[in-house]
Amino acid sequence: MLFQTWKSRHDLPRFFAACRTSFLLANPDFAAPIWDDADNRRFVQCHFPWFLPLFDAYPQEICRADAVRYFFLYALGGVYADLGVLCLRPLDDIVDLPNVVLGRMGADPTFEHSLPNAVMASPPRHSFWLLVIAMLIDAHQQTGARPEYLTGPVVLKAAFDLMAMHPEQAEHLIAALAANLPPALRPGPNSPVCALAPADWFPFNWADPIHQLYRQSLRAQGSEPSVAECRALFPQASLVTFWSRSWEPETRHAHPASRIDEMLPHRSQPS
Repeated sequence: MLFQTWKSRHDLPRFFAACRTSFLLANPDFAAPIWDDADNRRFVQCHFPWFLPLFDAYPQEICRADAVRYFFLYALGGVYADLGVLCLRPLDDIVDLPNVVLGRMGADPTFEHSLPNAVMASPPRHSFWLLVIAMLIDAHQQTGARPEYLTGPVVLKAAFDLMAMHPEQAEHLIAALAANLPPALRPGPNSPVCALAPADWFPFNWADPIHQLYRQSLRAQGSEPSVAECRALFPQASLVTFWSRSWEPETRHAHPASRIDEMLPHRSQPS
């Protein structure tokens, strides 16, 4: 199953519609619901009502769109993909795995954005997502934090690192949440959490100044590469996104540490 979400079920922006079509063409056997904001809230209310007060309290809709994807993957399993992701090849080898599969961006594993939540895959009821949800609850205490730190890739990477480096602490947090779930939603058998190489899912790195210049040129032209062009640009990749970040104004699309004028003199970010 492919899970995607947008403000409404209809009238997708042109490029988002093209990206979604690329998934359907490459994976014709996928069930592929698209959920709107009301669907997301109903899902949380139905299956995880104890989280609904926090879900409703998020300051931006992007936080709810971020959070619901972890609950979806935990309850149902499958593949989550942002609507700005192009599918270049079938994902059969991913959906058949019993593991959580994430993708890396860039060569620096310490970069706090290096595990994007733009694409993720999982079997149902994998305990890793309970750890992510526990960390969502903890991150909610950060008044005024940006979505990346409340619900986005920074939270995802923190959960991944905690499970790898402090498994006993991770298991404690997982057990505390699991104890409050109904039997049908209790976690299943554990399996590894894998992170693919950057070339597989996230070959385009928004923190690389050269990649950012290319992205800016695309925006100036008002165009996006086709699936065929992306296959030529990124021959090893099965997916690619150019990070549309439709939830915020273009003037704030770049993380402060990735602005071209700051990065060109000292290439300190992953490339």
